[in-house]
Amino acid sequence: MKAIQFKKTGQYTGNHDEVTRLLGGTVTYVGQRGREANKTYERDGETFPIQFDDWLIDIEGVILVLSEKQYEALKSVAHKHIGLGEAIARHVNEYLSQQQRQGGLLAK
Repeated sequence: MKAIQFKKTGQYTGNHDEVTRLLGGTVTYVGQRGREANKTYERDGETFPIQFDDWLIDIEGVILVLSEKQYEALKSVAHKHIGLGEAIARHVNEYLSQQQRQGGLLAK
């Protein structure tokens, strides 16, 4: 997973160089001078409308454009790690339950 936040760096422009360096593709600004431009991210024939502070994410070639709140929610789920002790305990409990269901030596 690669992720970068599209941030405002100038009066009307953002960190498009950093975005394209990390993810490839093109960031385009369309509008009139002195007004807020419409911004898009384009890659592999797909076009995504973006705003400053959006997160652009590449997960195995699939592009997502998320708000800060959505990105934080994704991160909290995607990076949830369990400790080795908890992983072993879960596996042992699952094995014991399976043995009990099958009427093995550990059946009550």
